[in-house]
Amino acid sequence: MANMQERLEASVAQAEIDVSKLHDIINGDETATIETENGLVSSIAKHLKDIRLEILQGMETTIETAESNLDKLHQVINGDENTTIETDNGPISSIAKHLKEIRAELTQGVDEIVGTALSAKEIILEAQSDVTLKHESINAIKANIDEIVTNITAINERFVNSIDEFETTLNEAIASINNTRDNGIEAVNNQLNIEKDKLIAELNKETDSEVSRVQNEGQQQIDAATAQAERAKNEADAVNQPLITREETGGTINIDWNLNQDYLFNLTSATTFSFSNLPQNDEKGHFVQLIINTTAAIKPVFPDNCIFADENAPDFAAGKTYHVMLQYVAGLAKCQVAFVEY
Repeated sequence: MANMQERLEASVAQAEIDVSKLHDIINGDETATIETENGLVSSIAKHLKDIRLEILQGMETTIETAESNLDKLHQVINGDENTTIETDNGPISSIAKHLKEIRAELTQGVDEIVGTALSAKEIILEAQSDVTLKHESINAIKANIDEIVTNITAINERFVNSIDEFETTLNEAIASINNTRDNGIEAVNNQLNIEKDKLIAELNKETDSEVSRVQNEGQQQIDAATAQAERAKNEADAVNQPLITREETGGTINIDWNLNQDYLFNLTSATTFSFSNLPQNDEKGHFVQLIINTTAAIKPVFPDNCIFADENAPDFAAGKTYHVMLQYVAGLAKCQVAFVEY
């Protein structure tokens, strides 16, 4: 079974690896992918780039379709009398060609009317010799004229309806194009916001989970170190090696780890501890015990590589005795510090 030191080293090493990968995910460039236990994960920048490209490609397709429809509409409006435009529902004529066809139809109708009128005139001339026949012919001509008037009215209505239908179709096409453009832009903006919120939520969830796990494991290791310090204190009375009483009462105090000694201090003023000759390997445990008596309230300052149960060195109250256990871990270049107040 791994001892406390090995478990602490493994936990710190894993935390450093995970934090490094999390850093790469957050700060990686637009081409970065990070290897994780569950496979490759893109950086935030790369993920946003991929989403942006996918959305832009969709926009380009929509814009190309709109441009094609606008081009066809332009041909319908500006095409000459021979222009025919292919659409999804079949070919349609330009306005000029459609008007040309209507004019041709009107011309043909007028020609028919003129021909009919000439025939009527001939009939009238022929009927002048016979009043009875003339009367009947006049009635027939009147019926023909009524029919011609009806035909002319129908042709005029068809022309007006065709113009109205074309104008309605044209307005509907323009409105459809504008609506498609607006809906496409709104859809793109909504999709970008959804993807951004989803990515931020996933990242916050993963970050909070990892930080909580590292904090819990670190607290467990610190609690174990504190318990070990308690045990070491209880055993200190049985150790034959005496405490070395130091003369310093404050200021800067150096702890030389090569001396392998425990010390007694009587502190009266602000104190800063420093380390020298730190161990270079972990073949055996590296411990230094400090017994500190205080006559004034002070806040001791320890080197930056020290780790405390409450994150920071505690304040020392006046008239108290403190048992301080220092354990240096060369593999981590860290010194664990535990305190017991008497």
